[in-house]
Amino acid sequence: MYTFSHSVSPAVRSHLDAQISFHDAVLKSLSRSFQNWSELNFQLGRTVLEEGDSARQKLLNTASAIDAIEITSACVQPTAEKLQAYQQHISRIVAEAQFELSAVINQYTQLTATTSRDLADQVTQVAAEETEKICLMQREMMENLRVPAQQQVAAPGNGSVDSESKRGSRSSQGIEQGSSPAKETEQSANEGSAKSN
Repeated sequence: MYTFSHSVSPAVRSHLDAQISFHDAVLKSLSRSFQNWSELNFQLGRTVLEEGDSARQKLLNTASAIDAIEITSACVQPTAEKLQAYQQHISRIVAEAQFELSAVINQYTQLTATTSRDLADQVTQVAAEETEKICLMQREMMENLRVPAQQQVAAPGNGSVDSESKRGSRSSQGIEQGSSPAKETEQSANEGSAKSN
């Protein structure tokens, strides 16, 4: 199979560093935006509570209904202005967050693209080298298999074939010379009958 090295290459390391830096910068930007939004909410809540407490104290100290209505109507106008300022602050925080995120993305896009390209080039090079090694190993194996087969074809027969062919030629010579056991028995029988005659 493929035998890739287990050590981390510089291209992988730089790509991972670029990715970690990018995510770190994005998280910092988002956390700053969230912190600004939380501070704004805290300030609004504290202001509303302080103004509500002072209005309640004034209402408790008033004796007439007309004064209570005036105090209540006086609280409505500043509350509306505070909500409008709150919306403006929220819009500013969102715009700053978008600007920071786009700056981070623009800053790290080129770096990430460069490291990705380097990593892809290295992976392609390593894969090509490993493929070449495997092809060479397969060629060597095929050559090693082909050489013994060619040797067997070039020199016909080995020891077992030679002994069998020798045995076959001896038996055929014996048959041709008439030294087979059946012929020898017939010849001795013929000779015995000739003598008796």
